[in-house]
Amino acid sequence: AGHLQILIMSDLNGRTKSQTASVYDPPRRSMGDKPISTRGRFLFKLCADYNLMIVNGFERFGPNSGAFTSFQGTRKTIIDYVICSKSLYPKITAFNVLPREP
Repeated sequence: AGHLQILIMSDLNGRTKSQTASVYDPPRRSMGDKPISTRGRFLFKLCADYNLMIVNGFERFGPNSGAFTSFQGTRKTIIDYVICSKSLYPKITAFNVLPREP
């Protein structure tokens, strides 16, 4: 039987820092985000429960893959994510967060 592949791209309002949902996921680079939030912990549980992983911040995609996605005055954070099925992750060839435009 085939496996459903999932790709989620959304403003999820959760901070995850550089943590991964599973010890078996490749490490994510250190992202300059604030501490992990309650919604961030929920994202990790969702990923663990459904065999998903957060794409933002993996070194293989370069330094811009973990760039800030939200700018509120002087505050910067990462709350917009790409999350995919673990089976889909190896098929992603590029991921980049574009610089903020003024």
